[in-house]
Amino acid sequence: MDHPAPFRRRLLPSRALLCCAALMAVGAGPQAPPAGPAAAAYRQLVDDYRRQSPTALQRAGALVETDIRSFLDDALNAAGESAAWIGTDMLAAAMLHTDVCLWLLRSGSETAAFAHLNASIRLIEAAAVRDRASRALARVWYRNVSAILVKSGAPVWGAALTKRLEPVLASHSEGAAAFARGLGLEIVACQVDAGIPSSGFGMRLSTPLHAAAGFYEEALRRDPSLHEAALHLGRSRLLLNELAAARRWLEVATESPLAGDRSLALLYLGSMEEQDGRFDQAEVRYRAAMSAFPWGQSAPLALARLLGRTNREAESRAVVRRMLERRVPGADPLWTYLTTPGSEPGAVLHLMRTELWQ
Repeated sequence: MDHPAPFRRRLLPSRALLCCAALMAVGAGPQAPPAGPAAAAYRQLVDDYRRQSPTALQRAGALVETDIRSFLDDALNAAGESAAWIGTDMLAAAMLHTDVCLWLLRSGSETAAFAHLNASIRLIEAAAVRDRASRALARVWYRNVSAILVKSGAPVWGAALTKRLEPVLASHSEGAAAFARGLGLEIVACQVDAGIPSSGFGMRLSTPLHAAAGFYEEALRRDPSLHEAALHLGRSRLLLNELAAARRWLEVATESPLAGDRSLALLYLGSMEEQDGRFDQAEVRYRAAMSAFPWGQSAPLALARLLGRTNREAESRAVVRRMLERRVPGADPLWTYLTTPGSEPGAVLHLMRTELWQ
């Protein structure tokens, strides 16, 4: 696959690599990829990565560039067994190569890192044409990987990724701009000017929040597919005590292609049910939020609290215990909810990684 000239230039002198938060441990050295037919071995490697195998990065890091190209040719071929590769499989493979790229950059293996970065690009761009969910995650990948590279002593690579992002975002540009303005105001409302307390739970008369809601509405008029705007509009209306509008937009956000958005929308809807004393409906919403995004903390803690309120202490403790017994680094959509694009790339990429876990 051809790449723009900036991708054929070497990295600038490396600084400390801003690696993704909770990047999987890679151990002391590479191991051989799994035995068996090449295509099946590569598919198994990607599946192991999605199941948080501690050796997946080591095995991927042992691949040479010709093997990587061969594996991708097979995975992206529409015929035969490779037809089973869907958008999320390609995205998972892209994240595997991204993690290996960052690991190799940190260890000074720039040439090998370059091969894995190009593999990631090829997979991301193939996935983006497959389905709506893959396009949404592809936008997340481009924006945040480019930011990590720029902050990590690889500004040429980061700039080239940003350039490739432009056509991906072109169809969303007007709506995305309005969303960005709304997000800035929502951050002001939450961190600087909280407004005057009103009725309800946490409801406020907030001028910045009211203005943010207006920009989110504009974003959705320009691009109805911006489910993230629907999520933020629903929360804004909730905090402004405009509950009917809040419910409407949160329901829209439950259809987001991103699991994190769906989970937060369901969590907010559950809080509305709980506030109104509809505990059965709140439990349904909280459990749906957990199902949408199994690796978070907010939904299980909300469910545990609800179960405790309804005298189901044993069930409440079981929910918390299962959450604490996880053996992989957690993530939660709330952690990056008020993050401006590109400002916390490691955390956002880890959220994307968990969207693809199995």
